[in-house]
Amino acid sequence: MLKQRIITALILAPLAIAAIFLLSPLAFGLLLASVMAVAAWEWAGLSGVNRAPLRAVFAFAVFISCLPVAFLSPGWEWLLAVLPLWILAFFWLSRAHLQPPGAVRLIFGWGILLATCTAITLLQQSGPWYVILALALVAGADVGAYFAGKAFGRHRLAPSISPGKTWEGVAGGACLAILVAVAGAWFLDARSMWAFSLAGVIAAVLSVGGDLVESILKRQAGVKDSGRILPGHGGLLDRMDSLLVAAPILAIGLGLAGELA
Repeated sequence: MLKQRIITALILAPLAIAAIFLLSPLAFGLLLASVMAVAAWEWAGLSGVNRAPLRAVFAFAVFISCLPVAFLSPGWEWLLAVLPLWILAFFWLSRAHLQPPGAVRLIFGWGILLATCTAITLLQQSGPWYVILALALVAGADVGAYFAGKAFGRHRLAPSISPGKTWEGVAGGACLAILVAVAGAWFLDARSMWAFSLAGVIAAVLSVGGDLVESILKRQAGVKDSGRILPGHGGLLDRMDSLLVAAPILAIGLGLAGELA
């Protein structure tokens, strides 16, 4: 398993970086919409849609929705519309026993995936390094949480959803995210080091919500992974769940700070 994870990561990481830096806006938009369609296929499965044709319809709907977003690039203000969805999702985390109807989960998934597509598009149009920053913040929060949780974890964050996560881990992830955010602000020559760094840290800390929401979906669906498209890693959603929160929040924060092009 570990060997598969490493091999998959070594293959995907260079391809992702090359896509971010080298693809034209048209090609990048098509690729991003395709990624969201694969994530939508997995989301539909976690939402109780077991028939392949219906999952394909949902995936195609998300793909079509993402195309104009990727090419017309609406302003970051549009992302404010997704905040009520995540507020409801965080409420769900406190009531993990609730099982919303499949249709509600699909609507939520459509909105979240569309918002993520919009956010990544806005970040990429401001410069490829902004997308790298979003990925680095998520990775930093994950790494910091893992090691801090292993060393100091005592108080569980959400024992009924993800027993391995602790408040100490969240604190460790936040600490490493601060370093990543400050480094990103310096590297990207931010107008306001304070505002830029704050946006990055908030995005990184809240990204744990995406992980927990997907954990609920998988637990209620009775599956370990969202899919099997990535050997050793599971599904695409298993790798990008945190980004579903981090990318929109980062784009909103940087937009408020006047940092986006």
